[in-house]
Amino acid sequence: MKMGREYASALFTLAMEEGRQEEYGEALETVKTVFSENSEYIDFLNSFSIPKSERIDAIEEAFGKSIPEHIVSFVKLLCEKDRITEFFDCVAIYNELLDMSENISVAKITSSVELTDTEKEKLKKKLEKTYNKTVVLDLKVDKSLVMGVVVEIDGKIIDGSIKKSLSDIKDVISK
Repeated sequence: MKMGREYASALFTLAMEEGRQEEYGEALETVKTVFSENSEYIDFLNSFSIPKSERIDAIEEAFGKSIPEHIVSFVKLLCEKDRITEFFDCVAIYNELLDMSENISVAKITSSVELTDTEKEKLKKKLEKTYNKTVVLDLKVDKSLVMGVVVEIDGKIIDGSIKKSLSDIKDVISK
């Protein structure tokens, strides 16, 4: 993943220099969709039994006319350096960098039950006020939580579940 971060950071720096961060992000998502829908494509691009020149030509043929040249070159570079399997990590890192540059945080919310629209909106507003940035909610239900909500944002975890409280009480009692 370290190498993926370096590649994604270099691409993001280029995008910023050109003022094309959103455009490049959208293009990466296009390639990601193609790779996700055709999992054998990554296998093909990663196959050492196929000459590298053929794999590079296939990238050009698939994307050369539909996405920005620098993104095509980026995918080719990953293939040339035998790093194409890191493509999805690169996209995730690029998106993180894009969000940070736009002062956006993704809050991963895990709750014991589905949150209502009102609860979602209140939680979003509270997080935006607390972190002074735009927050996008990534919601998930985990029935193993005993009531409450766990929030992960900007590397911090806020565990407001009863399961966590019970665990804390157990730790205190067992000392």
